[in-house]
Amino acid sequence: MAILSVSLPDALLTDADAAIAAGAYKGRSEFVRAAVRDHLQARTAPTGRHVHGSITILYPHDKEARVSDIRHAFHDVVLSLMHTHCEAETCMDVLIVGGAPGRVQALADTFARMRDIRRSRLVVMA
Repeated sequence: MAILSVSLPDALLTDADAAIAAGAYKGRSEFVRAAVRDHLQARTAPTGRHVHGSITILYPHDKEARVSDIRHAFHDVVLSLMHTHCEAETCMDVLIVGGAPGRVQALADTFARMRDIRRSRLVVMA
């Protein structure tokens, strides 16, 4: 196994150590391995003939119509939707998606490119 050295800001290291102390990880190496796996999985385009997963997005309430237009443009891969108001001016949608990997990725990329989307994440369940 390779050994690497990582530099982290103090605040980030404090948060990582707190997660380790809470019992989520056995040590810093395990924590870093899990973070690298999560990052790589999140950045890997879905493959295969058919995929299922979810796309979670956080956005300002006044952009709801634009988000809805995009969802409708991808009606072939949006299987279900849960919408909630996190705060007065913030909405969160969780879309259950399934279909051709390219279409699912295109929907996720469309949300990721939107200026007003605060956060978005595609999770493919292989």
